[in-house]
Amino acid sequence: MEFISEHSIFSREAREEREDNIGSLFLWSVAIVVLLGLNAFSWVFCMYVFGNPEVPFCYKLLTKLEKLDPIESFDPVSAPRGKFHGAKSLYLEYFDLGSDKLNAYNGALKRFYLKNYLERDDVTYISGTFTVESSRELRTEDVFPHGVAVRLKAEDFPAAHLDLVLPSPEDAVIPKEHFRPGDIVQIPESAFCAAVLHVQRLDNDQICFTAVPLVKRDDEKREDGSVTNTRYQTPAETLLTIIPPEKLNLETGKWPISDGSGLVASPIEKDEAADADSESTPAPTDEVEKADTDKEKKKADN
Repeated sequence: MEFISEHSIFSREAREEREDNIGSLFLWSVAIVVLLGLNAFSWVFCMYVFGNPEVPFCYKLLTKLEKLDPIESFDPVSAPRGKFHGAKSLYLEYFDLGSDKLNAYNGALKRFYLKNYLERDDVTYISGTFTVESSRELRTEDVFPHGVAVRLKAEDFPAAHLDLVLPSPEDAVIPKEHFRPGDIVQIPESAFCAAVLHVQRLDNDQICFTAVPLVKRDDEKREDGSVTNTRYQTPAETLLTIIPPEKLNLETGKWPISDGSGLVASPIEKDEAADADSESTPAPTDEVEKADTDKEKKKADN
């Protein structure tokens, strides 16, 4: 009966040894599965963080780890390539977008901006003639912590509004007089390169676009030591420095950046409404109907 002796494979010691080996193999299998899961999670997490810098958590983590390049400024020659649109054409392009598509579009706009439009040649620029409705100096809790935010209305299409953000350095002096309600503001194309960062629906079928200039405006020193003044001249004939901020406050989530979630009425409009109750400005819906009619005519001609 040697085969059942204490030295055989059927002995108690052999059975206990096999059970220990099976237990160890199970623990090792669990450990390997956990490590594989952690590896997959870390890979997906890194891809998500680096691929979505417009998400406040991702942006804060990337800037803290210094894994995101600072926002660059350009000159008119080196600015990213894109297409310039008027307020009316942008309005018609995004009026029919649903909330889900609009949110995805806004995320892409901010992502391209934070990545300095790397390898992009489809930047959405806005240009045209606008009327100032209101303005205010930016605060540290705003998305852009320093500078001026101006709410504008398109002259040729009142249903389209523009939040023009003019960021400045922290130590830059913001003039008290810069934009006054009723002032006319010309936003040129290549000399300004106002890139759209956000599209927001307002009441009464109105849309507000948030844009920031990519072209830097500041005092530049030449090689001979002379200084060239390229700062932006406001309608009040004061000079304003325009330079991208070092960091943004994306966690505030306040878009548009100007005060009020809806349309900010200027003092001129309030006075006109109080003086003449019988007179009223054309409703934005009328402008939309006219724009739709023009759009249908163009399709018919084509």
